[in-house]
Amino acid sequence: MIWFTTALLLLIAGGVSALLLNRNDRAATVCGITGALSGTLSALTGAIYVFSAATAKMPLRQLFGVTYSADRLSAIFIIPTAVLGFFASVHSLGYMKEHGHGKLGIYWFFCNATLASMLSVTLFTKPIPFLFAWEMMGLMSFALVAFDTRAAANLKAAWVYLLACHSGAAFLILFFLFPDKAESFSNPALILFIFGTAGFGLKAGFPLLHFWLPEAHPAAPAPISAVMSGAMINLGLYGMFRFVLTGSDYTLYGYIFLALGLLAAAGGALAAFAQSNLKRLLACSSVENMGIISIGIGLGFLGLAHSRVWMFCCGFAGAFIHIFNHAVLKGTLFLGAGEVYRSTNLLDMDRLGGLMKRIPFAGKIFTLSGLSLGGLPPFNGFCGELLIYIAAFAGVVSKNKWLFASSLCAVVLLALTGGAVCGVYAKAVSGVFSGEPRSREAAEATPTPFSIKLALSALALCAVLLHLLTPLLPFLLAPLLEETGAFAPEKISKCLNTLSALLTKTIIISFAFCAIFLLLRIVRTLRERKNGSREGVTWDCGYAEPTARMEYTPTSFAQSMSDWFSIANCFRKKVIAPEGLFPGKMAISAEADDISVSKVWRPLFKISAAAAEKMHTLQSGSLHFYILVMVSALAALLIWGFVSFKTAPASENISETTEEVK
Repeated sequence: MIWFTTALLLLIAGGVSALLLNRNDRAATVCGITGALSGTLSALTGAIYVFSAATAKMPLRQLFGVTYSADRLSAIFIIPTAVLGFFASVHSLGYMKEHGHGKLGIYWFFCNATLASMLSVTLFTKPIPFLFAWEMMGLMSFALVAFDTRAAANLKAAWVYLLACHSGAAFLILFFLFPDKAESFSNPALILFIFGTAGFGLKAGFPLLHFWLPEAHPAAPAPISAVMSGAMINLGLYGMFRFVLTGSDYTLYGYIFLALGLLAAAGGALAAFAQSNLKRLLACSSVENMGIISIGIGLGFLGLAHSRVWMFCCGFAGAFIHIFNHAVLKGTLFLGAGEVYRSTNLLDMDRLGGLMKRIPFAGKIFTLSGLSLGGLPPFNGFCGELLIYIAAFAGVVSKNKWLFASSLCAVVLLALTGGAVCGVYAKAVSGVFSGEPRSREAAEATPTPFSIKLALSALALCAVLLHLLTPLLPFLLAPLLEETGAFAPEKISKCLNTLSALLTKTIIISFAFCAIFLLLRIVRTLRERKNGSREGVTWDCGYAEPTARMEYTPTSFAQSMSDWFSIANCFRKKVIAPEGLFPGKMAISAEADDISVSKVWRPLFKISAAAAEKMHTLQSGSLHFYILVMVSALAALLIWGFVSFKTAPASENISETTEEVK
């Protein structure tokens, strides 16, 4: 446990030192990154120790008078936080050098404070310290979302994010305080579940509660976006497991998580397909991946409720494995998007293109990570989704009609979502890195600095190592699965052994496929060196000089899909069609709003604003009006008192008086 105490102290010390040295960018950077790297490394060491320890829970410790502890559930969520915090800090060296001049001390203070508060969330289990850490996590990351104050859109996104953080905290306060007032309610467990799901679901990005995600993640600096998307939103699920899902209503938990997961997976994929901003696309993809994780959790709870050990083990193991995969891969994608922005100052995919020739290293890493997160073999993103598919098929073969129907929906939606996600990353890779530049900024993209190459290559190596270690993950998760006590440890162990053998075979086939591909690539390279390579003009469709204007843009690539699902995406398109034999100006522009914002929250806020405007007249009324309101209120209270007052019988009054005298 000393590792976590050391981690918190190092992060706090590094952040405060960087803030004090804010006028000296170099000194602030040295202090900030030293605290971040050493603190996250210490936290990672502590999490690995917790996993390897024989006891399920570490002894209690104190820091500044606050008691904290860690167990295997904490460690599952500490690992993504520590890994992404470490490599995001390395990436910040190259990224913030051009985007944070004069404010690097402020950046490192809030960066380290965000990492420290995220770590505290996983360690504090008492309500007051946990709520304090939760609020600090939101406030510190809010400052980073609003870091670039020159852009009005960033300030708007920051306020939306702050509103979401405080709304979630309000629900959590009600959640922790409600048990003291629960006696007067007929079903207090359901109300507690609603409060907890709303509070933690706002952070996890559940459907209708994810409105802040596509706003905040594009506004924050790319290293912070990687941490928020890959690790911070996971803490919403941690809070659900730690505080909300403590009862035995496994059927209720299963169907609710499955329904939320299906909506999030399908809606996130469709929303990502319609985006033209690269980081906004990745943020919508995070909603989709949280949906996949929720599907696995829902199937696991349904397996627990219906005593189906295969469904239980595959659902939870697949969900937790996908948490690790999503953290590493989405972190890599956001860091790659940050390199695109650093080198071009653009995120609009319609104005990019041709970057594979200018920043090839970032382009290759981004492409491979996108293919992996799309769930395609032979990459590591395939393994977690494979187990979730197995859990769903285990429910399909059951004799329970509701379990059969829900599991079949999960299989169909997972397959359709997987196809849509592949289209999303095909759009991103082809629109940003392939073809020719569609703007001057893309044509003049600057090379990738060493620190960014180091962060990208290290995270890609982590993905490979995670792929190799995937067969061991079910055994690390076994103590958590056995804690439910619903199945005999022998059954769970047998199931996990089979899963580990299946994952081992999958990985062997994956690496065999990669070896064959590399061998063919080497053979081709040797033949080119021996025979020489020939260059020629490609087929130009009859045009003497092809230009970038003849390429498909990402908007045109996604046009048909966006038109089909325009209701779900609130897709608005404006087209200037070509006219005549020699057409002049022609253009297409499209905007996509989140359906939860346009159909739910924006109308709700308009109604609230209109009501507030009506009430505003009470604040600027005349003195006579105020006196009238006060007199009316007093008269209403007097009338209510006379009507509700009940006179006690004389005998009761005499007996009470006698008792008082005695």
